[in-house]
Amino acid sequence: MKLTSKLLISESPLQVLPSLAAEIGLNEAIVLQQIHYLSMAHDAVEIDGEMWVKRSFHELTDIFPFWCEKTIKNIFQKLKKDGLIITRKHGNAFDRCNHYAVVHEHLHLLSGESKAYKDSANNTLTIGQDLPNQIGQDLPNQIGQDLPNVIFIKNNKKNIRVEDEQFAKDVVSVYHSTLPRHPKVRILSDKKIRAVIACSSIKKTFRDLDFWKVYFESIKSSEWHCGGGSTGWIANFDWLTNKDNFIKMYERACSL
Repeated sequence: MKLTSKLLISESPLQVLPSLAAEIGLNEAIVLQQIHYLSMAHDAVEIDGEMWVKRSFHELTDIFPFWCEKTIKNIFQKLKKDGLIITRKHGNAFDRCNHYAVVHEHLHLLSGESKAYKDSANNTLTIGQDLPNQIGQDLPNQIGQDLPNVIFIKNNKKNIRVEDEQFAKDVVSVYHSTLPRHPKVRILSDKKIRAVIACSSIKKTFRDLDFWKVYFESIKSSEWHCGGGSTGWIANFDWLTNKDNFIKMYERACSL
């Protein structure tokens, strides 16, 4: 009898597309693909038109034996934060085991199957276009002023420059005026300020408030980012100023 190595495939393999791994990260792609696969299994549950997978983190360590439970939790948290999966608790209140579902609308956007932005024929600006001169004239009067119900935190220990803090405040003002239906920024923390500065440091023109108005304006033409998907998820300020998300949105707009 021919001997085989235990390191070669003799069990059901975990598969993942390289293009998905390049888009969202290898670990996240492995988990997302497996959730999709499990959603087609016999024990998946259909609720409100979505296929849900019920697994505890202890059970997930059997599926992903090369990761500890903490690592798996972190991966699921990132997928949830990026809007790629949704989490619910179905059943009785004492059952603490989560159900998971893949957000296919977001995957369509990542793969280019759904056009995230409408063209100028729909009177919607896109960040892939040259900035029109008149945009600066339409900026709201409250730019640079503290908006009501927004708490601005100052922490000198973080060494945040005064001009960076003020610029972040201005970007928040543009966000509120341009996307009034999106979740409000109630606390402008050091983390939010650093996120804005990280995005604006990529390119010189990104330091212009006109650009940020165009950027937030272009979000309106994406139904998914404005709550039009089946889950009702809306891209908030933190998501829109996450550097990875910001770059993806900008590159996608420039390619349309």
